[in-house]
Amino acid sequence: QVMDKKCYELFHDLSEAIDTCPLCKCKKTGQTESSIHYHEKSNKWFSYRSSPVKNENGDIVKYIDSIRDITELKKSELNYKVKNEEYLSLNELLEERNNEYQKLNREYEETIKRLTSLNKKQKENEKYVKQLQEVIKRGPAVAFKWGNAPGWPVKYVSENVERVLGYSREEFLHGKISYADLIHPDDKERVSAEVVENSTDPLINNFNHKAYRLKIKNGKYIWVDDHTYINKNGEEVDYFEGIIINNTESIEIKHRLQENEKSLKESEEKFRAIFNLSESLMCIADINTFKFTTVNPAFTKILGYTEDEFLNNS
Repeated sequence: QVMDKKCYELFHDLSEAIDTCPLCKCKKTGQTESSIHYHEKSNKWFSYRSSPVKNENGDIVKYIDSIRDITELKKSELNYKVKNEEYLSLNELLEERNNEYQKLNREYEETIKRLTSLNKKQKENEKYVKQLQEVIKRGPAVAFKWGNAPGWPVKYVSENVERVLGYSREEFLHGKISYADLIHPDDKERVSAEVVENSTDPLINNFNHKAYRLKIKNGKYIWVDDHTYINKNGEEVDYFEGIIINNTESIEIKHRLQENEKSLKESEEKFRAIFNLSESLMCIADINTFKFTTVNPAFTKILGYTEDEFLNNS
């Protein structure tokens, strides 16, 4: 029989009141007390509130207890916390990857500058060129030399191309693979426009492509960063040289961060909607000062104070 049971028997399956029982606290303090508990059997969260009722002499004559199901609010709060922690973790990982990439990019930009300079001193620096080629061969970046012709025929490609893209050097150098055909259809027009725009500007001799996708031999696409040097014979472009770097991991992290930010915003909006539309008194207080930082409309409606009065006098 429910009427014959104590609240701690019904909601906690205990033989005596718990330490945080709001009724017990209310009896001691004479003030309204509340607490939040998780009910394992029903898998729900409940808000417990106990308030004293006084007669005209100020003596307590009875107590009124109220119990409210706040499961949805709690789920929204927990989901917000999880999403926020995941967002911070991904942001730290992205920052770490970006620092690594920037360092790698600086190293390879320096390598390209040296290779460009060596074009004029090839005979005296053949040994040095080989050393630089070995650096590229062991790294994640692939060096290309493209002809200025439809499809950008490959005139040279570093030996590590097969490890990064899956295709052999011979497939590129013998024309079995067209570099332009590997560019994702959604990116090809933009990449072509970037080549035309930069190669027709007499003040530009090198440029960075916006990241684009390349199809590797297993059929999947990877994101690459491409730094290209323009080599001209007079005013006409003779060929292009460049370094492409597989940057798939960093870009995918950015995409995940964008998705997580969207999910985090949705969780915040849901939490805010529940907070503002609730007919129960709800507030957010500073954990150190116990001062209100936010109160919901029900606070001002039920208690009759303005929001500023709560925030400035709590």
